[in-house]
Amino acid sequence: MAAVEAMMLGVPVITSDFPASHEFIKDGITGHHFPIGDADALARTIIWHMQNPTESLAMAEAGQRVALIHYQPERIAKIHLDLYLDCMSIA
Repeated sequence: MAAVEAMMLGVPVITSDFPASHEFIKDGITGHHFPIGDADALARTIIWHMQNPTESLAMAEAGQRVALIHYQPERIAKIHLDLYLDCMSIA
């Protein structure tokens, strides 16, 4: 959730390419992925953000819009509450 929280704050996000990250990061649009364990790829991505501040900021803003729409704490809390209530009604 740290990546989503960073996105909500408008921080450019770089994360390893783990499957769940594709739910909230569209590579090159709302953030960047790098292959798991590939430190050189991570370094290249960090350097890209340093050398392209305008594009990096635009990516951060796009990520922030997505995070604020899909991951608002109130929305996530309601999803969890509904799930718990459904589970309780089954038991």
